[in-house]
Amino acid sequence: MESRLQMLQDLTTDRMGNSVLSDDVTLESLVPITRNLNDAQLEQCMNIAKRNALNRLWLGAPDIEALHEVDILVTMGDFVLALADVNG
Repeated sequence: MESRLQMLQDLTTDRMGNSVLSDDVTLESLVPITRNLNDAQLEQCMNIAKRNALNRLWLGAPDIEALHEVDILVTMGDFVLALADVNG
């Protein structure tokens, strides 16, 4: 569990050291629902969740400039959709 928690921490931290998770997601809540994923699948799942968050904001943004003013955060909904995608 400790190594899974550390990997999730690494995957959910941006280059500036900030979390990319919204307030409705905790690392501890992701550990049990990702226990059956190997490291590559976990990384794929986080990448898809980040893409889902970006797409969600992109579709709601009036223009591209609006995206520069918003933090793009992964919600539990983004992650659940990504998990379903990875589990196929």
